[in-house]
Amino acid sequence: RVHDPYIHDTFDDGTGFWTGGYGAPYFTHDERLRFINRKSDIEHSPTVDMLPFQDCLIAGQTYLFSAQIRLWDPESPRAMKTPCAEDGTTNCLELHFATQTSEGRTVGRVKKQESKADQYRNYEWKDFYATITFTEEELDADNIYQILQLRGAHKRYNIDMDNVSFSLPHVSLVPDPENVCGHNLI
Repeated sequence: RVHDPYIHDTFDDGTGFWTGGYGAPYFTHDERLRFINRKSDIEHSPTVDMLPFQDCLIAGQTYLFSAQIRLWDPESPRAMKTPCAEDGTTNCLELHFATQTSEGRTVGRVKKQESKADQYRNYEWKDFYATITFTEEELDADNIYQILQLRGAHKRYNIDMDNVSFSLPHVSLVPDPENVCGHNLI
């Protein structure tokens, strides 16, 4: 059985489900989503409200997230490495999930963080992939909000996104429980 993605945005017809976290300016440019003027805070980043999907998500289930990402700083040379690519520990792009519980407690978890090995360069398009598993607390029906956010890149870098997808794994990626090793060759 093939699962349609919960989110599949190419931004040909607008910004899709995405907004700018904490008031960050965003718009489409050349059929891509663009986040600019992030100089005030690294959390001013691409954000999607996950509450519309809450009834469809299952705690403990693995989901796939993918996107094409470009980090760019108009004041830096095109081939310059991003700060994450330089030291591998700070200002690295991350996929972050945050929720506020009905008691008002905010819980945030990094679902994936890039590292020095990812080697982003200024203006370079890269594929960003992550597998995500949510906890019962994160998907509680009484939560006030649930957001998925790409953040962590140095605040002077603008972010472009394209071909974003969030879905269940394709059936071909899940082994047959009756023949788990059947795909292996001897």
